[in-house]
Amino acid sequence: MKFGLDFNSDVLPRSPVANLDPSSAFFDVYKSRPATPRTEQALAIELLNNTLSRMNRLLILRAQDSSAERRRRIELLFQKGRSQNDYIGQLVEQKSALDRKLKKREVQQIIEHQEKLRREEEARRKALQEEKERKEREELERKKKQEEEAKRKEEEAAKQRAEEEKKAAEEKKLKEEKEKAEALLKLKEKLRKAKEEAARKAAGGFTVPEEVEKEVLKFRQDILDIKKNIVEEMNKNRELKKNAGVVKRKLNIKFGQLSSSMTQLNTITREVVELVNYTKQNELVYQWILNFIAKAIVAQAETEVIVQPTAALPLARLALHLLQNLDGLYYYLCARFAKKCALILGYTCAIDTEEGRTRMGWRRTDEKWEAEVKYEERMGGIAAVWAVMARLGADQKSFPFFSMASEWKFMARMLNTSKDLITNVHYVVFCNWWEAAAEYLVKNYGKQAIKGLQLAVGDWVSYGKLKSYPAATRLSILGEDYATQGNFNLLKEMDN
Repeated sequence: MKFGLDFNSDVLPRSPVANLDPSSAFFDVYKSRPATPRTEQALAIELLNNTLSRMNRLLILRAQDSSAERRRRIELLFQKGRSQNDYIGQLVEQKSALDRKLKKREVQQIIEHQEKLRREEEARRKALQEEKERKEREELERKKKQEEEAKRKEEEAAKQRAEEEKKAAEEKKLKEEKEKAEALLKLKEKLRKAKEEAARKAAGGFTVPEEVEKEVLKFRQDILDIKKNIVEEMNKNRELKKNAGVVKRKLNIKFGQLSSSMTQLNTITREVVELVNYTKQNELVYQWILNFIAKAIVAQAETEVIVQPTAALPLARLALHLLQNLDGLYYYLCARFAKKCALILGYTCAIDTEEGRTRMGWRRTDEKWEAEVKYEERMGGIAAVWAVMARLGADQKSFPFFSMASEWKFMARMLNTSKDLITNVHYVVFCNWWEAAAEYLVKNYGKQAIKGLQLAVGDWVSYGKLKSYPAATRLSILGEDYATQGNFNLLKEMDN
């Protein structure tokens, strides 16, 4: 059996087969097939099957044709069939190669497709992983923010608690300090009152305001009496006043010659006494000259001591020498000093009225009060001259107005002045008095005087500094010099 056909089979074609060219038969079969959209593989298989069928039929013909021609022809056909078979084999081989190629391409496509799917899957997994990581990061960020926010709120709460605790502690501390300060203030006030009471007791009752006012009013009345009984009477006699004026001008010259020389002072004192004694021939002229001398001494204290504080020494010594050598001068000097500067008596009154300012020594020109600084300078100059006279005066019985007792009363009364009446002028006067006589007050009264001075540079000066009075600061410095160095800053003494 060859090509799937048994040559001994009784099955033969019912009619003779015409001469058939295997190659043409092959192509005829191929051409006879309708053109249908098939793949090359399907066509090759169909062509192969048809060819095999034709070959089987040729073999059958060969078996039936016993003649040599027929055998030859059959052999030829057979050879051709073999050739065709080889060709078919080639086609089959090509088909196999094509199949392999197609299969390889399909495999490659499959591989590529799988690779594509793998990449897509990898990309998908990567995207999922990135999305997962992103969400994890976001979750971490969210948690971190929550933790930070919670931490911030906790820190803020802790800070707020700390601030509240600190504030409460500060308030408590301030309250305690305030209570301590109030207690200390009360204690100081109590001590101040005790000191003031002690000072009043030490002053022997001299600080009673009513008593001080009586003294001032008495001296002011003396001024009125002098004006009426002396000045006005002299004005009635022009010739007498003219003669007295000659002496007055000579005395003015002598007062203008004062210097820091003791020799010069003694000469001037002798000459002034001689001039004044010459006027004793007429009592009115004599009294008028004494009044003039008192006015001249106070006027010079108001002007020269302001410029040069040491000028208080020669002027005070001259006044004291004249006081001791001219009978009646004491009356005029006391009245003039008290009128011009009631502060040396320790007297103070309100200055919100014209009468009050007049009592306190304010000057009025052209319906205008003088400047406060000018007023303070005048008061300081008068106080300095009076203080030097008082600490030099030895005869307290004869001249009590110019004595250490008066110095003591001055200090005690100044320190007991009502606070609502104290102004800068009080500290100006007290400073000038300090430099002129404080050291001698301590020498005379010892510890009692020291207590008074300590009170002055303590609470009394503190009040002035609180009110921003410049002279209070000056007094504070004087107190420091005394406390640290024992230096009273006493006015420089005169030369020989």
